[in-house]
Amino acid sequence: RQSWLHDMEQVLEDMGRKVEMSSVDASLKRYEAINAGIMAGEGRIVTLMDMAEELVSERYHDSTTIQQCALNVKREWERLKVHLDALQSALADTRELTMIFKEMDELMKEMVLLEATFKGDDLGKHLTGVKDLLEKHGIGESVVSLHAERCKQLIEQSQRFVDTEDEKDVATINVLQKQDMLSAACASLLASSATRRSRLEASLSLQQFLSSVQDEEVWMKEAEQLATMADTGHDLNGTRHLLAKHETLEAEISGREARVHSLTTSAKLLSGDGHYASKAINQRSQQLQDKWQRLKQLSAARRQRLEEAVQAQQYYADSNEAEYWMKEKEQLASSDDYGHDEISVQSLIHGHERLEEAVKVYSTEIARLKEHSRKLVTNLTASAAEVDGPGHSLLQSPTSEGHGGDLVDVEVEYDDDELVEEDVEVDTVEEVSVPQVLVLYKYDGKAYSAAKGEVLELVSNANKDWWSVRNSKGKEGFVPANYVRDTEPKVVKKPVKKVEKVTKTIKVKKKRVEKQKAPSLQRKTSFQSSTSSSGLQSTARRSGGLSTFAGTATSIVNARRLGASPRRPGSLLGKGESKYDSHAITSRQQAINATFDRLVQQIEVRGKALEDALRLFSLYREC
Repeated sequence: RQSWLHDMEQVLEDMGRKVEMSSVDASLKRYEAINAGIMAGEGRIVTLMDMAEELVSERYHDSTTIQQCALNVKREWERLKVHLDALQSALADTRELTMIFKEMDELMKEMVLLEATFKGDDLGKHLTGVKDLLEKHGIGESVVSLHAERCKQLIEQSQRFVDTEDEKDVATINVLQKQDMLSAACASLLASSATRRSRLEASLSLQQFLSSVQDEEVWMKEAEQLATMADTGHDLNGTRHLLAKHETLEAEISGREARVHSLTTSAKLLSGDGHYASKAINQRSQQLQDKWQRLKQLSAARRQRLEEAVQAQQYYADSNEAEYWMKEKEQLASSDDYGHDEISVQSLIHGHERLEEAVKVYSTEIARLKEHSRKLVTNLTASAAEVDGPGHSLLQSPTSEGHGGDLVDVEVEYDDDELVEEDVEVDTVEEVSVPQVLVLYKYDGKAYSAAKGEVLELVSNANKDWWSVRNSKGKEGFVPANYVRDTEPKVVKKPVKKVEKVTKTIKVKKKRVEKQKAPSLQRKTSFQSSTSSSGLQSTARRSGGLSTFAGTATSIVNARRLGASPRRPGSLLGKGESKYDSHAITSRQQAINATFDRLVQQIEVRGKALEDALRLFSLYREC
């Protein structure tokens, strides 16, 4: 029995030395088989102990030896049981550690796969896409938190298998290595998750900035269409209405300036924080500022055009009223009625004196119109003169007067592609409201007549007594203001051209500085002299003297009078900047002056004729 116990103990020692994590399940099965066999022999050990006790109690002749042998068997049996329990505990610990390592490996695989999803380059192509990615990343961060908590638990569970007194223990080394690998994987996952969130938040700030910029650009495009309208109104009321609308647009522009400033400040902050799209942000911010400045300039130019149109419309309204007044007075001054007796002539003379007084008083109105036209012509001429002169390239010789062959900086032209926005005219149809009046009473004038109930287009109501109207056949004339009343305006469709911007690539000339050999001093001097002489000759040929220059200026004014406004390189007013030109206003005022002078002469002639008639009838009476 001692031999059997010794063999079993040797088997247990061999199993304890050969236990491996890869074969722990097989070792557990073998242990169960050995444990069953040993426990099966426990009855024999008990029987043997009872037999030895019986022999000792019966005082067997060699009872001392028997007793000693029984004690030895008992000690070996107890030691075998201790070894058996130790082996069972070791196998259980090995199995538990194996399960922990297996879970660590699976967790590390999951973290590697999850970390791969955080390293994608997709940061969203628009604001909604970025928000969706951030929402998905939030779910991923929840999973990361669970993995980090599980890593902490596994490290704590595996810590009890670390032998702090024996650092060279194989199990201890394996456990520490697994803990380090798991900690590194968890730290890498947390870093990738934080990096991914940082990049997504940067993309969100970028998309929010771009979305806000796009909203502002859309608004500026609509405002620019209003600021570039060529319509300056058909009459004074229409022009004033357009000016009031433009003041509303200016108020909106002023109100949105703070938003544009906020966007440019945000762009500076983003680029200053080292944003990954700093270059694109700065470019978009600069484009926004350029468009904003252009919109403000276009708005100022629109205001100038409308103010000029208001002045011109006011002048034309006043001039129309003056012409109508002089036309009425001309009918009185050119009358053939000189009376039929002395009393009637005296009555006509009294009326003529009132006419002379009215004309004398009205001369101040003519003088005011004259001054108004002078200021208006001055303003229009000043606007037409706002033309930037073309730039002239200057030939600059090197400052060094050394010998030829020295390297100097020379500007060299080269072709480069550049994106530009081109204005393209698009045909559209707009609805225009035309004011109308309803004829209340039949009117038969010398030059114009209207039937009761007839609907006429209102051309001008500047004169409170006589309104200018146009019938359905296109004939214009004046009717008494109390003969008509305003009615519902007529809406007509008018084809107009709108300007839209199209981006295209063009070849542009650019310059860069290169090192080249300088030419000799003699060649430079001859080249400069020939260039100067040829430049003077070409300038002389182009100018053709002062008379040709004056003729050119006159042709520009004539072109403006004919509606072919010259292009202004440095101005934003552009084509159709003013509805009325200086030549037409000057001609109109000259005609008014001539009419008034003629009226004065007619009054003077009629006054003399009436005086002659009075003397004639007095002579008749005396005779």
